[in-house]
Amino acid sequence: MNVYDVAVVGGGPAGSSAASSCAEAGLKTLLLEKRSVLFWKEKPCSGIVSEETVRLIGIPKGMLRGRIEEVVLISPRNHRYRFLLEPQWLVLDRKRFDLWNLDRAKAAGAEVLTGANVVSLKKGNNGRRTIVLADRRAFSAFVLVLCMGARSTLLDHRIHRWRDNEMLICAQSTIDKAFRFGEDLFCIHFGGKIAPGGYAWLISTGTVSIVGLGVTLTHRKRLIDLFHSFVKRTIKVDKIDLKVQTALIPISLRESYGEGYLITGDCAGMTDPIFGGGLLYAIRSGIYAAKVTNASVRNRDNSEGMMRDYYDFCWTNFCSYLTNRRKLRTSIYKSDQDIEAFVNNTKQFGLFYVS
Repeated sequence: MNVYDVAVVGGGPAGSSAASSCAEAGLKTLLLEKRSVLFWKEKPCSGIVSEETVRLIGIPKGMLRGRIEEVVLISPRNHRYRFLLEPQWLVLDRKRFDLWNLDRAKAAGAEVLTGANVVSLKKGNNGRRTIVLADRRAFSAFVLVLCMGARSTLLDHRIHRWRDNEMLICAQSTIDKAFRFGEDLFCIHFGGKIAPGGYAWLISTGTVSIVGLGVTLTHRKRLIDLFHSFVKRTIKVDKIDLKVQTALIPISLRESYGEGYLITGDCAGMTDPIFGGGLLYAIRSGIYAAKVTNASVRNRDNSEGMMRDYYDFCWTNFCSYLTNRRKLRTSIYKSDQDIEAFVNNTKQFGLFYVS
């Protein structure tokens, strides 16, 4: 069995960032990603990030699709509110970014295995963790960093399982053509009949258009119909070929640490419950998970007490903020009238913090 200091499961923004930082610290690092590089599927994501996110890990300008100078918010009653964005938002090419971040982990010295389908995580008697793949290969690590996204079923049975009202299910399509939505380049629709319990978005970057819609799980059977209705309503063309991808987005935090493991990004619910953004939280949680992992390996201590340092950092830096956003979401999504009032008073509520 191959033995490592740390095994990172999941090669998205959190996982690749964690693996890069662990390898740079001199740890023997394994990164396991289910997707194959040759058939890499872009996950549904608007790709909207802040300058802070770009600076944090030095994302090259070539990864950016464009800049967004203003946003139009559309209420359930179809009232439109236009806001200038200062500073401007940026739009990442998510597929190119994921592959670049994966290469960054390799360059730092991490061993990266793609097409690696993890089927089991086991706790050994010596405090180490065993990872088993579908092809029966097995690996041992002193610390696991889990970055598998919201869909994962591999987590410890003690960890809170999300309920239907703690998740959104989203559909998105990236169209290789730039559309203008009237005079608007970026719109967000909240609630109503368009996106019950959620939101829909349209982004035009000059080269592509990104269209997406998210609803609560109680409306999951209607997701694709709602998505196509939204597209038909907003992109007025006779025929368009859409490749629709779906994903779960958590809107509630859950436990992020335990003996011998840390949980990052979407897998821990680190996304904005109102806006859905989570790239900055994923990257920052991955980087700090690496710092705690490094201390754990150096001190040969992977106890729950040691792992709690990770939770404390995340809580202080952004999880307390996300918890308050969750409470706000609960209050404003009671009815379309409450959503209407929220959209009308957006700046008061601070919607425009973007990760």
